[in-house]
Amino acid sequence: MNLFSDLGEFVKDLNSHSRHFVPVIDSGIAQRILSHNGYPPYHTYSQGINMDIFIKAGSGDDAVPFTGRSFPGDVVYPDWMHP
Repeated sequence: MNLFSDLGEFVKDLNSHSRHFVPVIDSGIAQRILSHNGYPPYHTYSQGINMDIFIKAGSGDDAVPFTGRSFPGDVVYPDWMHP
């Protein structure tokens, strides 16, 4: 099932009303290790930690994932250059 199959028509309709479609991509992954405010631990975060694919703060063996802030709270960022 493609949830965005009508995206092209949506964008055309916006343009016909002098509006524009601007996609915003937030690559921050919620850093939920434990259950928080009723939300379960975030599998994507745990999987990324296991794969060691997040940008690091520091270097060497002491390096930890760099933590930032976004709408879900604390987030980490994928290292897009990681093999």
